[in-house]
Amino acid sequence: MNAEGKKERTGLRGVLYLFILVLLTAGAILLQLRFRGFVGPLSNNILIFILVLANFLLLSAVIFMTARSLWKLSVERKRGVLGARFRTRLVAAFVSLSFIPTILLFIIGSGMFTGSIERLFSLRAENSVRDSVFVAQAYYDRLKTEALDFGKQISRQMTEERLLDRFEKAALKEYLAKKAAEYGLGAVELFTAPRERVVTVITDQFPGRTFTSPSGELVAKAFAAEEATVVSDLGRKGEIVRAVIPLYAKGGEKIIAAVTVNYYVPQSLAAKTNEIRLGYAEFRSSLSKKEPIKLAYRLGFLSVTLALLLAAIWVALRVAAGITVPIRKLAEGTVAVAAGNLDYRIDEKSGDEVGILVDSFNKMTGDLKNSREQIEQEVVYKETILSNIDTGVVSMDRMGRITTINPAATRILGIHPQDVLGKMYDDAFSFIVLDPIRNLFRRLDHAKGRAEEVLQLTVRGRTLTLRMRVSTLRDSGGVMSVITFDDLTALLRAQKAETWQDVARKIAHEVKNPLTPIKLSAERLRKKFAEGAKDFDTVFDECSGTIVREVDGLKRLLDEFSEFARLPKSAPVS
Repeated sequence: MNAEGKKERTGLRGVLYLFILVLLTAGAILLQLRFRGFVGPLSNNILIFILVLANFLLLSAVIFMTARSLWKLSVERKRGVLGARFRTRLVAAFVSLSFIPTILLFIIGSGMFTGSIERLFSLRAENSVRDSVFVAQAYYDRLKTEALDFGKQISRQMTEERLLDRFEKAALKEYLAKKAAEYGLGAVELFTAPRERVVTVITDQFPGRTFTSPSGELVAKAFAAEEATVVSDLGRKGEIVRAVIPLYAKGGEKIIAAVTVNYYVPQSLAAKTNEIRLGYAEFRSSLSKKEPIKLAYRLGFLSVTLALLLAAIWVALRVAAGITVPIRKLAEGTVAVAAGNLDYRIDEKSGDEVGILVDSFNKMTGDLKNSREQIEQEVVYKETILSNIDTGVVSMDRMGRITTINPAATRILGIHPQDVLGKMYDDAFSFIVLDPIRNLFRRLDHAKGRAEEVLQLTVRGRTLTLRMRVSTLRDSGGVMSVITFDDLTALLRAQKAETWQDVARKIAHEVKNPLTPIKLSAERLRKKFAEGAKDFDTVFDECSGTIVREVDGLKRLLDEFSEFARLPKSAPVS
């Protein structure tokens, strides 16, 4: 590698290190501020300042590297450096392709973010957050007002009915429980002194042991003729809205007790209310940082835009320098392979994508050579098989043109291959009655692409019995038809001769059976006649009847055989 290339890589490495350093610094300060709990305006302003500084540093580095790369490219082109024009065109193409989308990314992205920030800090958003706080506060104010009103009613009724004059604890508790149920209260307590609680009524509004009594200071306000409300935090158990009301003796001059009315606020509702208050406070605190945040986002998107342009220029320079020679060799290799030279190899070693391309080209040529050798071997193997099998094979393309025919087919049909190859099968086999074969082809649709039948065809005056199979195949060229047939003529002739021999043996056996009694009857007659036997007439009648009966049976056998051997009568076929 030359000194110029080393300088270029050193500069790019420096920019990368600077970028990583800025990001790490910003991230470390952010983590420190967050984990130490500094989440106030000061820490947020410091964070925004760091982001702005990081964006300015990155922006400066991107501008410097972009200007440096363009200046070097211009100098190389003026000096006429080999490949400078190609690199210039490649850089121009990369920059042109990346310029429009990156600019659109900057405009749309920064616009979306700044618009989102504007909507986030808009008056409508502020009003919505403030209204949420008002709604939450109104809920608590309503509870406080109701607690005061119900407490006053309970205090006034107890004064009028002089319930404390009798001071029956059970009756007081029953009365307060009745009022708690009537007004929907969570708890009601009666104090005769700031720290002397005499009656406590807790309803089902408080789950478990969540209720706690108010502090003595709060109860003391009632004995000082004050009405007070307060919200007591129970931690993870929720909150209590309390109201403390003084209870006067008859006549309204002396305070003799204090009544506390309590409402329970569940933890889920209390937590949401607290989140609303905190969100509103954080929203108000963030209003002062709206413009710095928008500036930081704009600078960030501008840095990304320039970084993409720089990356396009750098990639173009690297690619142009790395692919010039390999591409030329690849072009020469493709010409050589197109000319049929599959032994061509490129001796270019590289570890990048161009090297992978060169290796792939070399592997491709080797695979092409192996594939061609395999195809040639398979063709020879198939031709050998087709040349030596006794089954005739004829293939046709989708138009019905004969593409192959093996020696067995030409021998069976008595033709030469050159007389039929390349011709339509109607013309090639015009000397054969093709109607049975056409009917067999029509059956392909119902036979799932394969049909078979034994046909008798007249070929040049010869009647051939063929077992014919028709099938359809699919290849890269489309649909093709294959006809295979075996000549069964000689086989059927031999089978017929063997059948007739067997029939003759059986007929001879059937004929021999009646001849034995005929012969025996004739010999018996001859013997009786020579002896001049007295029962000759009886024997003559018996033997002659046997001879006549066996001859009639033999005649019937011959008539049946003659009827079987006669050809069937012709009849029209629908």
